[in-house]
Amino acid sequence: MPQKQSHDIEKQLEQLRQLVASMDDAAPETRTRITTLITEIEQQIEREPSETSEQHQGLIDNVKESIEHFEADHPAITSTLNQIMVMLANMGI
Repeated sequence: MPQKQSHDIEKQLEQLRQLVASMDDAAPETRTRITTLITEIEQQIEREPSETSEQHQGLIDNVKESIEHFEADHPAITSTLNQIMVMLANMGI
């Protein structure tokens, strides 16, 4: 992956971590779901580009589900996830 794309997505993931850390009223399941998603994204971007499209699609589905799940109660998280999703698409994931 190009250096700039890697840096940009890491920046967004760090922002997502900070949002999770600042969520005082969030249920433990919410924190776990977002933390797991961050880990999945990091693992995906570290994989070889030759990984199957099924793995890419699974990650994209998880991000989409999370966006739908958080959009009403956590708009900042939704916005960050949308940005990450665009970056993943630009990377061919």
